[in-house]
Amino acid sequence: MARRPVPSRRFGLSMSAEALGARIDARVDAQLAAGFLDEVRDLLDRGFRPEQGPLGGLGYGELCRVVRGEWSLAQAAVAIKQNTRRYAKRQRTWFRAERGICWLDVEGLAAEQTADEILRRLAE
Repeated sequence: MARRPVPSRRFGLSMSAEALGARIDARVDAQLAAGFLDEVRDLLDRGFRPEQGPLGGLGYGELCRVVRGEWSLAQAAVAIKQNTRRYAKRQRTWFRAERGICWLDVEGLAAEQTADEILRRLAE
């Protein structure tokens, strides 16, 4: 039996590069304050290597360098923020080429306001 396409809509969230950079900085700072370095130490203690699955994501490699004594936490924080900005830029470039995305400017909106706007547009 052939599958029928499910009707769907795709939404993309956009904001200025400056606003996105500020959000990235705040998120990285919050992750570090919440124990990101301890998480990396724990994974390394369990035998994971920096190039393996859990340690392959943004921030993990930089924090592995802190654990090994190669970088300070401040150096790692700067690198994580920079690498996250680069990743976000690649994502924006890739998604801009996609067709059929309804772009929403969410700069200055809280998550609840963004959700409300998506629901409003779905109801149109």
